Amino acid sequence: RNRTTGAHGTKMLPMVTALMAGAAALYAPALWATWTSRAQITTKKHSSFVATRNHITDVSRSSPRMLQACDVQSTGSILPEGVEAGSWHREEKAQIIRYELARGAKYESVAPVLLLNGFGVGSFHWWRNMPSLAQATGADVYGMDYVGQGGSWPVGCNDGNAPSEASLRYAIDDWAEQAIDFIDEIVLGGAHASTPNKCHLIGNSCGGLLASLLAARHPQKIASVSLINPTPVWGSNLPFWDGRLPAPAIPRAIGRFMYDRIRDEGNIASMLKLVYSNPAAVGG
Repeated sequence: RNRTTGAHGTKMLPMVTALMAGAAALYAPALWATWTSRAQITTKKHSSFVATRNHITDVSRSSPRMLQACDVQSTGSILPEGVEAGSWHREEKAQIIRYELARGAKYESVAPVLLLNGFGVGSFHWWRNMPSLAQATGADVYGMDYVGQGGSWPVGCNDGNAPSEASLRYAIDDWAEQAIDFIDEIVLGGAHASTPNKCHLIGNSCGGLLASLLAARHPQKIASVSLINPTPVWGSNLPFWDGRLPAPAIPRAIGRFMYDRIRDEGNIASMLKLVYSNPAAVGG
């Protein structure tokens, strides 16, 4: 049987997958909002190295709160050599923001770099690029998880019902606010106080749109923008919901149902086999 056009109509798989992806995109905030309770595990893992707002000022150069490369991260992977992980307690929002740093030898005179990843993943997408970029430019190179993704979550999150989640949205404008706060307090703070008060942005997919928004809204803080396959538009006008937590029952139910279908191992394997010419490369 042909794996993509078999006797049982498996040629419909791409169409089904596209419909699922479309519904998932429509209710993307619901997908993340309905899984915040699972994220408490991630937050607790990081609680032992959470840095306060005052401590974070010095984290660019030296801090006992920075994780070492041998530490296993929430993604189940080990940081590459030359990359360190840290955590920023965003106190006014009651959020813990996870980030990584590759230190550059010329950080005192070279503007730092902030790498902005796409939607639904995390800054781990940049890990293998960070050391070489820092070495080539001499700049400090940062990656950051957006709140609601990776290791960045509201404190004590409880399925959208915690005080830290009140009126929270996992959306581009909220991530833009998070990013500029991160730039001010971490990227351009501390060690970079004496350098030109600007940083370089490199954005992929949703991160490309985010980089463009930051440059348009805060041009005085951005030295350059590099876009890698940027998303041209992001967000939807959801019927009967502005995307803020807690989510109403209907989008919550749709989000959970679609998330379970998308993350199903069989569905993931089927989609990967459509991408790879050699099915054995999928593994498993």
